[in-house]
Amino acid sequence: MSCSECSQSEWDDYEDQYAQNVEEFVRANEHDPDAEAMLQRIRPWRDAYLRWGRDTLGFGLYLFRARSG
Repeated sequence: MSCSECSQSEWDDYEDQYAQNVEEFVRANEHDPDAEAMLQRIRPWRDAYLRWGRDTLGFGLYLFRARSG
């Protein structure tokens, strides 16, 4: 079994890129009918991450393998 944990910097990079991708998509597709809703979701998400998420956000990925035979 192996375990890996990302650093706070790596997690920040992930969140930064996620928000940036949404903002860039909206700028490139300003007439998309979902553009405004996307901005209304990502901006509070980003703010919440910066205020509270850095201390509380995380997830685990568990992979199980069945024994053969």
